[in-house]
Amino acid sequence: MEQDALAPVDGEFWLINNPDVKFRGRLMVEGGKSHLWVTGPLVSTTTTQIVSSKEEPVTTYVLRTPQPLPENATILGTLDRRGQVQYNEDVTLLECLCVNPGLSLPIPGSDHQEWLPRLIVRGTHADEVDPKFSRLQVRFAHLDEWAGPYVLSQLDGASDTDAEEIRRNLSASLADQGVVRLAREGIVTTSPAGDRNLRSAIWVEITGLKPMSFDELDRAYIAPLRTLLTLSLGKDCPPVEIQVGDDLLPVWFDIQPTPISPLTEDQLHSTMLLQCRDLGIQGIAHWLNRARLLGHLSHKVAAVVAGFGYTIENEVLDLATAAEGLHRRLHPDRQRFDKDLVEQARAAALQGCDDLEPKLQEAVKSALSHIADPSFRDRLHDLIDDCAAILPDVVGLRPKRWSSDIAEFRNRFAHELNKGHLNEKDILSCLACRESLRWLLLARLLIETGIPHEILSDRLGKHPRYTIFLRQAKNWSPRIYAEG
Repeated sequence: MEQDALAPVDGEFWLINNPDVKFRGRLMVEGGKSHLWVTGPLVSTTTTQIVSSKEEPVTTYVLRTPQPLPENATILGTLDRRGQVQYNEDVTLLECLCVNPGLSLPIPGSDHQEWLPRLIVRGTHADEVDPKFSRLQVRFAHLDEWAGPYVLSQLDGASDTDAEEIRRNLSASLADQGVVRLAREGIVTTSPAGDRNLRSAIWVEITGLKPMSFDELDRAYIAPLRTLLTLSLGKDCPPVEIQVGDDLLPVWFDIQPTPISPLTEDQLHSTMLLQCRDLGIQGIAHWLNRARLLGHLSHKVAAVVAGFGYTIENEVLDLATAAEGLHRRLHPDRQRFDKDLVEQARAAALQGCDDLEPKLQEAVKSALSHIADPSFRDRLHDLIDDCAAILPDVVGLRPKRWSSDIAEFRNRFAHELNKGHLNEKDILSCLACRESLRWLLLARLLIETGIPHEILSDRLGKHPRYTIFLRQAKNWSPRIYAEG
């Protein structure tokens, strides 16, 4: 199915671990963005307690206590029959985030809830919260024009008896495990005038894999294929249809992913972070006055804020680079050690280098030339201090662990120390690093507009994307953001 072919569909929905509580709802997928609205609370946002006073006359009242919302819920559903579909379709919604929990008031419609699923698996009810898949097939934009002639050359003049040989010619074994194959399928398209046409479509099919999550499939196979097509064709080739399955079952399930959080502004119906009246003309002038000092670093941060990054590795590396550069420009006189101590250390070290060959002496001198500079972690903690009154919780409960993670990922990505793909745990840690750096640097840059700190703190702290990030970070990086 095309990614926006599911907009909108009514059905019945329930949490995987609470099948007795079901509500009608509407699921919509459009442009890669997924929403679920349900007519009642799949999760209770409050606990209700009937309380009576001890004095006469006795007064009885209802006490409602807010309850924490689940961060990554799995929701099952049955979609209504529609159009050409002659059956009720099962659907599994994975990693759902409740962004509108309802008001729990005795008013019709007040308890409606809005959820954002990250993955939609159509055609099945998952029997576990984190399902694994061992088969994958994908259609990409422009894949037909790229691979079509090659596939047709293998089919040209072939008879039905050659089917197995053709299959072998279009297949190849992967180094670790599995087989990749180019497959052709006939699909029906409808023109604006209503005419139906049959054309062939090319899929990349990968089977025989060890069971893995969708994110692992994406990192190991979908993203590299997209990159290969993009490099080959000189234009972006995103996936337009994805199906997953298990080698034990002879069926494919459609999967519709929403790019991994952070959530887009449209999804959260959010307002702008700052309005012109927050800055005033003086704030605009102040920003322009600081533009030369900030240079290209503000553009790096803006690119990530606007979602221009291509991979999370690139975004984390760009933000870490921007953090170091921004610190150098804003704190040019920051020294790690006293100047006299640095000179004594250099003299002592160089004194022992007289017997070394010239190249080694140069290497030692080069290493000692930056001994007074703050470490990358020191620079990060200075930026944290700069923003402490504005975003006190952006780096979680353990700032030293946070800076350690940022430094580790920066070194891995800058020096290509990471072999292969990030594992699922690293992906989640990377997300926490990317989002926290995004907010920290955004706050630090906006300080340069001269906006009062209390206004900036209020706007950032109440921004829907920021509050959602703080919730998600507890799951992404619990060793930094979670209590205990």
